[in-house]
Amino acid sequence: MSAPPAPPEPLSPQHIEDPFPGLEVLRDHYPIVWHDLTQSWLVSRYEAIRPILRDNKRWSTHHMKDLLNLYLGDAPTLTEMDGADHTHRRGLVAPYFAANGVARFRPVIERRARALLDPLLERERKALAAGERGRAEIDFVTEFSSIYPVDVIADMMALPERDYPRLQGWYNAWIRAVGNIGADPKIHERGLEAKVTFRDYILPLIAERRQGEGEDLISLLCRSELEGRSMTDEEIRSFLALIVLAGGETTDHQLGFIIHTLAQNPEQQRALIEDRSLMDKMLAEGLRYTAMVQFIQRTAREDIEVAGVMVTAGTKVTLMLAAGNRDPERWQCPAEFRPDRDDHDPAKAFTGGAEHVGFGGGRHLCLGTHLAKAEMAVALNRFLDHARDIRLADGFVAHAQPDAVFVRALPSVKITYEPV
Repeated sequence: MSAPPAPPEPLSPQHIEDPFPGLEVLRDHYPIVWHDLTQSWLVSRYEAIRPILRDNKRWSTHHMKDLLNLYLGDAPTLTEMDGADHTHRRGLVAPYFAANGVARFRPVIERRARALLDPLLERERKALAAGERGRAEIDFVTEFSSIYPVDVIADMMALPERDYPRLQGWYNAWIRAVGNIGADPKIHERGLEAKVTFRDYILPLIAERRQGEGEDLISLLCRSELEGRSMTDEEIRSFLALIVLAGGETTDHQLGFIIHTLAQNPEQQRALIEDRSLMDKMLAEGLRYTAMVQFIQRTAREDIEVAGVMVTAGTKVTLMLAAGNRDPERWQCPAEFRPDRDDHDPAKAFTGGAEHVGFGGGRHLCLGTHLAKAEMAVALNRFLDHARDIRLADGFVAHAQPDAVFVRALPSVKITYEPV
């Protein structure tokens, strides 16, 4: 009997480029295994991952405090809070990110989608009319999805449009700093600088909005109150930084993966173009199939047995979400993109009852799930109103962003299409 293959290195360039073969090795042979670089147990089977995500009594996220405070702000963010503090803070901000809260910002989302997409669509119409090329072509990521969600957040915050590029700069600095596994000192310094310059920019705005009755996100957070407690300026600043980082990154990368997947699956693409009621199924399956969020961590509050191994109190586990989202013990034909699959309820995909694990789970379910869903649906509907027969550009091969360790990303998706 041959020996099993060695465990993969999840932080290696080879794994980042194509994680799925290594994740299969983990699930099949090492469902829980110690990883020296992260000083944690890697957990890779769905049946172990999902209960840990939903168990906030025995598992903590407090270990994230130092990293997020280093780059985002000095007040604790929701991601690192536990217990009553987390419940209270989430209660203050959740109304604006629940489904009905996001509906208030729907005009903002639609406005930003039009502002970014329509000039691209018009450019390509003119290029075709002038005979410059045979098919319309854009880089969906560099020209649209990498900009769009941060612009939405800037609009939600009612920032002057001239400052949108500044918010984009802070976002890019934070993404690279948080994922700076190689400890590049220049990336670290840019992350620290972004923290300071964002603070100097946003705190005066928060103070100003406290005096008004605006309906923008900053003004709403200033007036938010629960059980006689409200948020301090520093707490609002840290929360806004977190929303820029997490909210921008999720929609940015997932949109890139979805358009890449649709370009490779013409039947599903045509079905969606002809019947937009399939959008929820398409987005739900995209979250599972692309497995964008590679892993997150939890710390044991007490000694807990996981997959036959005793994890001692104070020890971290790294939950390999991408492995769980393609676990054949949970999903039928997990390596296939199947929006009509019957083992995944799309109505739950953006809620706390989600069956996939791409947004985490339990109390720490990503707060921006409904915002991400609205942004993706609006953008895709707008684009599909004007595009048919979407294909990857001739000769284009998508490669994963090499420093995107936690959240897998495609830095470029070049497509061609037939305008409508």
